[in-house]
Amino acid sequence: MSPLIVYKGGLLKVNGALATSQNCCCGDAAPCTCPEGLGNCYQIANYTDDFFNASGCSACTDCSSGYWDGKFDFRQFPTLCSWWGGRFCCIGGKYDGDAWQHLELVSVEEPCYWEVKIYCGSQPAEVLIWHGTKTTEQTPVGTYTRIGGCDAGLGSLEIEECPA
Repeated sequence: MSPLIVYKGGLLKVNGALATSQNCCCGDAAPCTCPEGLGNCYQIANYTDDFFNASGCSACTDCSSGYWDGKFDFRQFPTLCSWWGGRFCCIGGKYDGDAWQHLELVSVEEPCYWEVKIYCGSQPAEVLIWHGTKTTEQTPVGTYTRIGGCDAGLGSLEIEECPA
């Protein structure tokens, strides 16, 4: 039996090689180039002001108002699969400073994957509150599994397209 090793937020290594949709039973793999026709706004499903618990992010400043709405609604370059949101607001009780929240397709290595990064603090010293990935589907919509960040309580989150 081949040893399976979890790699980068759910990606698998089989006998030292990364598994792809061509060599495993893993379904519809994430694309390695940005598909056409994607939306300009995506959001965290069921997002509320207390969705993230950033109390463990001690390097970030506390806040209690001006909360982010959970939307990635700024897409400067449509040919890049990258959306930003939530700058200069409160996330999980911490001020995010000038750090952008980020949703993107990571295609620098195969297998490619979708990624969500939620920050607090200011550049260049921002702190990851939550970092998750998904390795399937042709759009950013779907379930992301946590691979890091100082909010250890939230194991996954859902991304959906913003309503029209």
